[in-house]
Amino acid sequence: MLVFAGLIFGQKLLDPSAVATAGAAFATFCVLSGVVYLINDVGDREADRRHPVKSRRPIASGAVSPSTAIATAAVLAACGLAAAFAIRWQFGIVAIAYLVLQVVYSMSIKHVVILDVLAIAFGF
Repeated sequence: MLVFAGLIFGQKLLDPSAVATAGAAFATFCVLSGVVYLINDVGDREADRRHPVKSRRPIASGAVSPSTAIATAAVLAACGLAAAFAIRWQFGIVAIAYLVLQVVYSMSIKHVVILDVLAIAFGF
C-alpha cells in the first residue's frame, strides 16, 4: 500500500498514468509476496504439519506438493520481475532487492533476534 503514498505526496492522485503505474507496481509486489509465501510455506511445512491450524495449509496438508509450490514460485517470480522491469528498470532493481531480502528473511533471518525486525523494516 505504500506504493500509493507516492501518488499523494507527489500530487499525482488525479493523474491516470501515475495511478496506472502505481497500480501495476502494487500488483507486482503482490505477485512477489506470493512467491515469498510459497517459499516460506515449503520451508515451514514440517513445523506447520504439527500445528493445529497451520496443518490445514495446502503445502503442509499435502494438497500441494513442495515441487509444485516451488515451480509456481519460480513462474510467479519471473512474471513479477518481468513486470517490474517493464514498469521501469529502476523498479526492476528494487523488485529484485525486495524479493532477495524477503526470501533470505524467510529462509534464515526470521530466526535471528533483531535481524528479523531490521529485515522487516528494511522491506518497507
